[in-house]
Amino acid sequence: MKKFFLALVVFFTAITIQAEQITFMTYNLLTNTGLNLQSSRISKLAQIISASGADIVAVQEVCGNSNFNNLKSQTGMEGAWYDIGNYPLYGYGIGILWKSSLGTPTITNYKVLHKEGSNDSEDRAFMVAEFNNFCFISTHFALDAIDRDTMTARIIRVANTLGKTVFIGGDFNAAPNYRCMLTFQENGFEILNDLNHLTYPSDNPTSLIDMILGFRKNPSDVRYTIIDRGISTPPSGISFPDASDHLPYYVKVELTQPDSRTLLVTSNSNDATVAGSLPWCMQNALNGDTIKFNFDGAEITLSNILSIPEGKILTVDGLNLHNQQKVILDGTIRSFDNAGNLILKNLIIKDKTTSSITSSGTLTIENCEFINNQAGGDNGGAIRISNGNCYINNSVFNANAAGGTYGGGAICAYNEGANVEIESTSFVNNKSIRGGAISVFKGADITITNCTFANNEASFDGTDRRGGAIYCACPDNNTVEETIDCTIVNSTITGNHALNDGGGICAYGRTDQKKIYLNLINSILAYNIKGTTPSYNDVHNWNNNVRVMIMAKNCIFGNTNYNTYIDATSIVPQNIEESNIFDSLEIFVSDKKRPQYVTYNGFPIVPISSSSIARGAGTATLIGYTIPTNDQVGNVRPIPPSIGAVEYMEITDNILPKNQSLKVYYTGQGIMVEGLTKKCPVEIYDVMGKLLYQSIIAEQSFIPLNGIHSNVVIIKIDNQRFKILVR
Repeated sequence: MKKFFLALVVFFTAITIQAEQITFMTYNLLTNTGLNLQSSRISKLAQIISASGADIVAVQEVCGNSNFNNLKSQTGMEGAWYDIGNYPLYGYGIGILWKSSLGTPTITNYKVLHKEGSNDSEDRAFMVAEFNNFCFISTHFALDAIDRDTMTARIIRVANTLGKTVFIGGDFNAAPNYRCMLTFQENGFEILNDLNHLTYPSDNPTSLIDMILGFRKNPSDVRYTIIDRGISTPPSGISFPDASDHLPYYVKVELTQPDSRTLLVTSNSNDATVAGSLPWCMQNALNGDTIKFNFDGAEITLSNILSIPEGKILTVDGLNLHNQQKVILDGTIRSFDNAGNLILKNLIIKDKTTSSITSSGTLTIENCEFINNQAGGDNGGAIRISNGNCYINNSVFNANAAGGTYGGGAICAYNEGANVEIESTSFVNNKSIRGGAISVFKGADITITNCTFANNEASFDGTDRRGGAIYCACPDNNTVEETIDCTIVNSTITGNHALNDGGGICAYGRTDQKKIYLNLINSILAYNIKGTTPSYNDVHNWNNNVRVMIMAKNCIFGNTNYNTYIDATSIVPQNIEESNIFDSLEIFVSDKKRPQYVTYNGFPIVPISSSSIARGAGTATLIGYTIPTNDQVGNVRPIPPSIGAVEYMEITDNILPKNQSLKVYYTGQGIMVEGLTKKCPVEIYDVMGKLLYQSIIAEQSFIPLNGIHSNVVIIKIDNQRFKILVR
């Protein structure tokens, strides 16, 4: 009987494709050197590539489009070339060649500028070619170690978002034991070369710097097996040193689709001994497995932390097949402690009394909601990242809080190895002592794109209550070098409040060895306030251009304590309260105002007005940065795009339907709510806009007004507002 039940709980699905063999090659073609022009060597280079039988080739030091087109023509391959721009006279860059039988890939180019003080004056780049079952990256790394680290971090970030197996071919200007290559390996990349095969210089090789790498993030990504590898044999009559100072290196792999195994949660039990419970599935999951749900219910109350050990890849998809609703994980205990590679989809995690997720590995969040998680004296009300990569997309963080030293009402990221990337996500009503929504500490990095930050607070008892939405800080009083890179693109930061500094964003480095790079592109920072006697303040930083370096392009600012970084591309209204940015305003604190956020398809957003100064005021391109082609809720962005998280759109009652049966009334002891058909967040404000109370309520709920002394309160629930006279 037990064996039969287990067969119902766990099922296997095999998805197969015909095995495919692909040969990848990387080849530095050697730039023009004196009279040794590359154009005179194209024929030899083309014969070497053709003789290798390579299907895809990464080429470096390509001198001009003419040389590249000749190379394509003589090899009979398709290709794309990217001019990095270091030598405008004749062009200089990298390229990818591929056989036409592979189809036409989507090509994306990324330029990585050299750092100030670098011992390599050249900017560098990488190209991504997305094929049907995999992606291939061509790159040429810098001679400077710091610049190599920057390129490595950027490629790792991009590779983690591609959703396919990734191969990289390039001249890395680094041996396998150099720091940048070790960083690749620490993040799941594999050097596919035979390390005994040396590639440079071609006449007497002494080092291995030309390499092919492989990377699989997800269990569903195609597998690869090395079939052959090495330095190709030169065609008759051609010597490798006569063609280039590098040797061409190839790796032949076989691609196969892995079998995918799914474990099904069929019970809402939190007992790991009950087959079909979530803890049981977690305990029995193998590396690469996916956990899905199919049970009659909505919630699972956890009593033990679910742990993912180092080296394990696991996907948890919370869309309940029984009712097509997101599964709710509640209970006061932390949900997940991740040291491996954890992918969470379609979950609602709420009402925790500690950080709901801690991660030191790789964490991916897609289409999830974090509601009313309270970390108490810890950092990161919803998520705490101490190391590794965290990727968040299409999610909502609402009413989370943290009271720890680092703060981060929704998310706290700290330490040099932590990197966070957030896209198309909303942060509303979160609260912490520092970083009402997000805090970034001690060398962590963060990139934010198409996000909304509204009505978050840096408050609680204490001092240095900074960064109503975001706080970036390297606070240690020592000479250890630390750097934070914080990039914010097409985001809206408004209506946030810090009791001390930086109503929207605050950045602080305690010594001259602590550097914070704050890059603001196409973003709105307005109607944020600071202080107990409030004043508008959107960005606050100390030691401008010494410890905090701010770059701003095509932004809207209300008020900042420095303005030297605000150039002609940005807009600073003379009177923010009279400016035309948002659809509507409400009283915030005292006499200060803020825009109202609305919920659109489940996402809290702040709409801009039809005649907003943000419309069409952004930039569609900026070297070194990726500008999104869609806004936070999926609308196609025009060229030029609007500033902020969302483009203008008409929001009607059909989009935000009112609950006609909803009743809210005063009983003498509190507020009674009737007519709800689902659980909803509720917020109670006084007439000056101060938040007095927030929670999640069920179908019929009574809200006590203990401690609320206002005679009139405004209740916001289910996209509707009610003004109640409290006698």
